[in-house]
Amino acid sequence: GVTAIAPATMTRPVEELVRILSVAAEYRREEASGQDAKIRADLVGVNMEGPFISKMKKGAQDERNILPCDASIARRFREASEGLVKFIGIAPEESEHSAAFVKEMKDDVHISLAHTNADYDSAKAAFDAGASHAVHLYNAMPPFTHRAPGVVGAVAYSSGGRKSDVSDDGGAADDPHQRQYAGYGYAGRKIYAGRSGC
Repeated sequence: GVTAIAPATMTRPVEELVRILSVAAEYRREEASGQDAKIRADLVGVNMEGPFISKMKKGAQDERNILPCDASIARRFREASEGLVKFIGIAPEESEHSAAFVKEMKDDVHISLAHTNADYDSAKAAFDAGASHAVHLYNAMPPFTHRAPGVVGAVAYSSGGRKSDVSDDGGAADDPHQRQYAGYGYAGRKIYAGRSGC
């Protein structure tokens, strides 16, 4: 059976997300108290896929709820979840203040590049500011090309002292050359393969 879960949120209105995260925190408190511990999966964290993403690469997310990076809203999410929010996905090109957002939030939560239309320079600036993760490699982001390496290239050549973790939805990089490149330049970094619901 399922022993641990780390669900992802959808891009919903802020107040709805706050309520959802409060329910997650309540679930975690009940779990910690031992109530029904034998029949519950361990809630180990929450991955926020939005609302700070790109309308151009939104996938199944509702664009009416997409917002530019906002640290005060992100802190509300962390507080409502009682620290369960572990990852917040952003599209750094959507806000001129995204580097400041990353610097302000990076010690409390992992910042991932997700559902983004960022070019190499925007993605690299986010990694240099402290972003540590890229989600849906080769999917929900611009393609990697020799003249425009985009997010994929920025992950491979990011500096800033923090490792860049990469998550692939398991079906996006069907080309063997793309899969080979995904492993090139990532020595010493964790590459997670999983499958997303969208």
